[in-house]
Amino acid sequence: MPDRQLLPAHLFIKNLFEIYADLYPTWDTNFAEKLLARFALTLKLNIGSLSSGQGRALLLITALAHKPKLLLLDEPASGLDPAARREFMQLALEALADRESTIVFSSHHMTDVERIATRLVMIDRGSVVTDDALDRIREGYSVVALMHSDTGIEGLSAEPTVVRVVRDAAGIQVVLKLSVEQCHERLTALGLVSASCWRPSLEDLFIALTGGVE
Repeated sequence: MPDRQLLPAHLFIKNLFEIYADLYPTWDTNFAEKLLARFALTLKLNIGSLSSGQGRALLLITALAHKPKLLLLDEPASGLDPAARREFMQLALEALADRESTIVFSSHHMTDVERIATRLVMIDRGSVVTDDALDRIREGYSVVALMHSDTGIEGLSAEPTVVRVVRDAAGIQVVLKLSVEQCHERLTALGLVSASCWRPSLEDLFIALTGGVE
């Protein structure tokens, strides 16, 4: 499934399904029509008349209805409104559960990643910065917020587990490659007893690991 609409605009959805049925022996017409109904689409619609979101939904249906073992999706939910995006994620999860499919998808929407992924690969300028189970990645990092006046800041900044330090007028934020429990232990050891640790969001972690703008 590509990142943009590439279906022939002059065809009707019915014609498109007939082509896919000829191309794929595993094409399931009944399943395809059920998916159409979930996105409020019909066989009589002309592809050229579809909105960008409807076109994305149709692409997804054509990708799912032949029941692939491996599904490659490039920014699959782009152009979809929040309701359609959630419906797409639900369909993807059902494909994983019901058909034992493997889905490889690229996305900049961290909420989509958190909802569906079990393994996460983050790439920055062509290089892999992390590749692990999503749960291990989320549990393996922590964030500390400090005031400029806190003692022990330099010691914390020098920690080998520090991934990113952001300083602004409000204070200092440090991302560490430590679990929250390990982070609290280091804060205590450095005398930063008033500071606390919490698990970063996946979006914050992505920015930290890819060296986003400070």
